[in-house]
Amino acid sequence: MNKLPLFFTLMISLFKIVCIGQTDNAFRTISGDQVLIKANDTVKGNPYLFSNWSMASIIDRDGNTLEDNQLNYDCIRESFIIKVADKHMSLNKYKYVEVQVDTEDGLKNFINVAYDGDVFFAESLYRSENVALLIRHEADKIITDRNSYNDVTSRYTIKKKDKYLIKIGKEIYPMSKKEKEVLKILAGHNLKPYIKKNKLKVRKDKDLIELVQYFDSLQ
Repeated sequence: MNKLPLFFTLMISLFKIVCIGQTDNAFRTISGDQVLIKANDTVKGNPYLFSNWSMASIIDRDGNTLEDNQLNYDCIRESFIIKVADKHMSLNKYKYVEVQVDTEDGLKNFINVAYDGDVFFAESLYRSENVALLIRHEADKIITDRNSYNDVTSRYTIKKKDKYLIKIGKEIYPMSKKEKEVLKILAGHNLKPYIKKNKLKVRKDKDLIELVQYFDSLQ
């Protein structure tokens, strides 16, 4: 009896067991729910924040960091979706507090936020011990075409939207990018001379960041 084919069969089986075990262990490393992602030709656009799946570091509530995670942000679910082998998982928003994403536009930082009954990750444009300027990235799936009310083949368009938030101490305030409203939230200091002197336009992110940073320096 030729034992060589049997030897190779046993080695291949052992290799499969090891690889599957490693994949399952990696899948269990991230806490969250598995999600199904599939193409849908009735939907125009996609809910993802980044044009490409990006590498990221994830920090949990105990300060532990998980490196080299490939993910994207789903603006409809308001959750990070992580690729693990051939599976996708929605990041547990109650276990992880910070995500640092290496995007095509540079490193972006997201922090866990509990606001108005929701828990989500918000992009941090500026953050100190007392003040943070945040963006909540959302998206809606809007019906754009159907023949009748009961038509199950309705077509949808995904429309993304950003909501700005300012966190001062433990309080979080929603904010439109209008100077009058921004000054109302950043109360207690006369910021108009600084805005005028530096020709700031708060509708621009970089100018809004500068103003919030200046406000923080006066605290």
